Amino acid sequence: MIKLKKENYYFDIKNDFEKYPDAVIYIEIGGRNRGKTYSALEYEKSRGERFVFVKRTNTDVSMMCAGAKRFHDKVKKGDSQIEFNISPFVPLNRDKGYNVYPVTIPKVEGVAGFWDCDTEGNPYGLPVGYIVSLNAVEKVKGFDMSDTEHIIFDEFIPKKYERVSHNEGEQILELYKTVSRDREHRGRKPLKLILLANAVSIANPVLESFNLVDTIADMCINEQEYLYLEKRHILIHLIKDSPEFYEKEAQSAIYTAMEGTAWRAMALDNDFSYDDMTNIGKGKIKGFKCVGAFYYNKKDFFIYRKGKSYVVNNSRYITDKYYDLETDNGQHLFYDDFVYDLKDATIHGNCKYNSYAIYNLVMNYKKVFTI
Repeated sequence: MIKLKKENYYFDIKNDFEKYPDAVIYIEIGGRNRGKTYSALEYEKSRGERFVFVKRTNTDVSMMCAGAKRFHDKVKKGDSQIEFNISPFVPLNRDKGYNVYPVTIPKVEGVAGFWDCDTEGNPYGLPVGYIVSLNAVEKVKGFDMSDTEHIIFDEFIPKKYERVSHNEGEQILELYKTVSRDREHRGRKPLKLILLANAVSIANPVLESFNLVDTIADMCINEQEYLYLEKRHILIHLIKDSPEFYEKEAQSAIYTAMEGTAWRAMALDNDFSYDDMTNIGKGKIKGFKCVGAFYYNKKDFFIYRKGKSYVVNNSRYITDKYYDLETDNGQHLFYDDFVYDLKDATIHGNCKYNSYAIYNLVMNYKKVFTI
């Protein structure tokens, strides 16, 4: 007899919807293998609500559909039969008795749909949900997906080895507006955006565009699990494992083998272990001179120097060296005048930032700005 796990053993997004019904954006980070994607898709399917499932690239969508499209084509291996299917509905089909598979939309790259299928693999009826890659956002502007209630962006924080566009935040917002259209003008409730990811790196294109990098960095430092930004209708949930789940997961072979590594801390402990917080702090500016200021993410930041040491914070001071990083000229001038010196001071432990977003800006300037 199989002993069922207690309710909080796996993640259930329904709890966050019930606790924060007025949120428009739900950011769910951490909890590898806890069932974030499973829970989000089950929530939609069980209620018969249509949704948009977002992946990063056209290739991601193609791979998902290539396997599922031929799920009835078996690969023989001795006397056994193996199905090749990487659809996120695979575990739901297994556990819930669904028969949902992704199907491509002919001649439209990066766009597909989830359909209920018969036993022969033939889709029928209306789609269960739509699938769109960020690469295809421009292509779907003519599509009517206004019958959806939620957009689910799966794995919105890229892995360390992925090459991604710095414009992903703008792309997901463009998709949101395309799907939402004028629903609120017609008295409908706002479309909800669900962002799911493992705790890889705080500094990523979506959180940077949403101006949430420092917010989440502070949550990590203070070990805060939930934060609801009421005025912005944004819920941030840094998912913690139940003790029972953590203990069982920690005993698995790969985590035992990777004891003491940053990967284990990220994957098992849900820490942003690839993010270095060494240079983050208030930094005392007594005896320091303000040598410049810049405007970034709708805020002013000031650069203070004393010998070879620097502090970058929001303490205001009048200076004639001011750079607007929302302009091309400002970006280039700031790079020429300050970035090298700040970066050099940082790697030698001589620069303190009160903002992780600004630390990331300096250390990865040419990734943040195309100059």
